[in-house]
Amino acid sequence: GDIIDRGVVLTGGGSLLKGMDTRFREETNLPIITVDDPLTSVVLGVGKILDELDLLAKVSVMSQANTYR
Repeated sequence: GDIIDRGVVLTGGGSLLKGMDTRFREETNLPIITVDDPLTSVVLGVGKILDELDLLAKVSVMSQANTYR
C-alpha cells in the first residue's frame, strides 16, 4: 500500500547517480522522489533512530533467528 500510494524515496549517494530516478520510475511505474540533501539524509535519519531506540524496537521486524549460522 504505502509505496503504491506515496512512491519511493531515494536517499544516499546512489540517488545522485545521473538518471537513477528516471530509471526507477520507468521500471516500476511508481512515483520516485529524491530527497533534497541525499548525502546527509541517511546520517540524520540514523541519528534520529539512535535518539529513539525504544521506537525502533516497536517498529522493527525481526528476521528469523539464526538464519545465517
